Amino acid sequence: MTTLLPGWKEVLDKTPQPAAPDFTKQLARLPKKTSKYLEAVTFVDSDEGLDAMVQLACEKPIGWIGFDTEFTYDRPPVIVKKREVVDVRSVHPLLLSISLVEPVIPDSWKVYQFVVDVRQRDLARRLTPLFQLAVPFVAHFARAELHCLWQLQLPEPHILWDTWVAEKALYLGLYNLNDQEMKYISDTEEADHWQSAKVAELIRYSLVDTCRRYDVPYGLAQDKEQLQQSFLQHDENDPFTPQQIDYAALDATAAASLFLPQVTAATRASTLEHLIQIEMPWTVVNARIMWNGVRIDPAMRERVAQAGPVLLPELERKLKELGIGNYKSHPQLQRYFESRNLLHAFSKKGGYSFDKDQIKNLKHLDPAIPLLIEAKRIHSLTSDMILTPAFDGPDGRVHADHKQLAADSGRNSCRHPNLLGLDRTMRPLIVPDVGHGIGEVDLSQIEIGVSAAVYGDERLTDMFNRGDVYSAMAQLFFADNLPPEDVVLAGAAFKKKYSKMRDQMKTCTLGIIYGLTPHGLSPRLSVSLQEAESLQRRFMDLFPTLEKALKDASHYGGLRGYAATHSGLRRYRSSTAKISNWESNWLRNHPVQGSAADVFKAAGIRLDKLYQQYAARLIIPVHDAFVFEAPIEHLLMVAQLTARVMCEAVQERFPQLRPQCEINIDHSECWNKDGMALALQEWCDQALKAA
Repeated sequence: MTTLLPGWKEVLDKTPQPAAPDFTKQLARLPKKTSKYLEAVTFVDSDEGLDAMVQLACEKPIGWIGFDTEFTYDRPPVIVKKREVVDVRSVHPLLLSISLVEPVIPDSWKVYQFVVDVRQRDLARRLTPLFQLAVPFVAHFARAELHCLWQLQLPEPHILWDTWVAEKALYLGLYNLNDQEMKYISDTEEADHWQSAKVAELIRYSLVDTCRRYDVPYGLAQDKEQLQQSFLQHDENDPFTPQQIDYAALDATAAASLFLPQVTAATRASTLEHLIQIEMPWTVVNARIMWNGVRIDPAMRERVAQAGPVLLPELERKLKELGIGNYKSHPQLQRYFESRNLLHAFSKKGGYSFDKDQIKNLKHLDPAIPLLIEAKRIHSLTSDMILTPAFDGPDGRVHADHKQLAADSGRNSCRHPNLLGLDRTMRPLIVPDVGHGIGEVDLSQIEIGVSAAVYGDERLTDMFNRGDVYSAMAQLFFADNLPPEDVVLAGAAFKKKYSKMRDQMKTCTLGIIYGLTPHGLSPRLSVSLQEAESLQRRFMDLFPTLEKALKDASHYGGLRGYAATHSGLRRYRSSTAKISNWESNWLRNHPVQGSAADVFKAAGIRLDKLYQQYAARLIIPVHDAFVFEAPIEHLLMVAQLTARVMCEAVQERFPQLRPQCEINIDHSECWNKDGMALALQEWCDQALKAA
């Protein structure tokens, strides 16, 4: 028997006892009967039906939710090379399908299928509590679903799993051309191949083919294209057919059925952590960048369209005088540079390439090259889709197609128009909304820092942490040729005084890390092959740890069949044959470029959330820089926030690095490189004056 302390008995006697709980009152809203929801697809077109669905989702121990949308567009597509390009801001959601998955026992679950008529916008907005549930929402190519949710003014799910993104990550690199195929194709043929590859990719990663790989049944595979078209052509006031409703439900259920087998596959491939931490949140950020779009200066666009055709004929005339009748002809360019004993400088993946990225550092080799660069640039500019007003969305902005995991490094690509490949001179075409400014923050020399961290080279890490790694390298490499006081000169001062030495080290560093041979290094540095070989050998002697790590990465990556980033994203070999030079290069490069892409995306994920309190938005992710738009009064604060978050993202993965960012907000009236806001105006003036 328990003895109470003095005084406690009197206190307890005076304390009123609580009444017995009345469970009937607490359960006045009884759980819904679920049997009827398991029998067939439930079509929801009323407040009562929708509230019942949301109540069921809240009451049941739901494991995950499949969702899908059917939609049309309020404006016709733009036709580009026989393909239809739609504007995401004109998306018109019709149906939203929901499949609630309730696990029962291991490998068994109940699925409750609903299709909601979201043409009734007030009805659709009542779905907010559903999308706030803390369970994974699963969709195939979730970008389209996110755009529909935002059009309906609904929030994106807290936890997202995109089965299309997961599948892309699980097969990254497997379907590339091999070296032997690349050797015998021209730039034009390569472009044709990639066009065919894009079509094959659409099929390979489609919902139907993905289901087939995981033995997930998909009953309407033969009718899928026809049913998709039926929604694109659906009249706003027409009722939906039973087949349309069943098809809409099937897509959500199929996506939900892929969730567990895909998670298992990602676990086996050690990619699950990367998908959860990086790729799935980036799906939301990437969709929002598309949704945000960019504004194009209409007057400047018109001037560029007039200026380009004026300059091109003169360049073509000069090239013909040198012996190049058609600068777009791969065979002509190959014959020309072969006759000049310069063909080796254009070597790429076992063949030869004359694209702008390949030739931009070779202008000093031959008088035709600067003309060729400018002709290609003007042709690219005047045919660029950014000059087409038809791409302007209903909000007055251009919403380019930002493609996730488009590059085997894990980076994005962009098309319709290609904002990432926009010539630096043309960047001022992009302007902010009234009362806003555009800024850019760039992680400085980050791939060198990531190389040092990934491959554990302390000397290279120390050089990176000094602020200008190329100056630090030049000071070490050319120490015997420098006065003692200049060996310890600050990076910026050294760059100004010894720019040629620094540029040599930059070319050497990037070239060697990315597999450039002495044959490729020689023309870029304007030195003989023997000098390039000596320079490369001396350079690698400075970094023995890096050299060994690069060799190991190529050797072991070849044996196991893939290279991986710091977070686990693998790039696979597409062949089991002997490792080629091209494969050896990317096996060494993927851990660097891919890891740099990882930290870049990690920063973007944080910024996407933090920007909301400043009414700012990401508009372009270009290599290692974020371009953003913010109200003028917040521009500096947003720029500083961006720089801090980007540096922190690097240090969270690689704490031994001290990264730095370059902030460019000096001319916020447009997007520009290094403050060159007038570059486009001057280019147009020059062209029109010549006319």
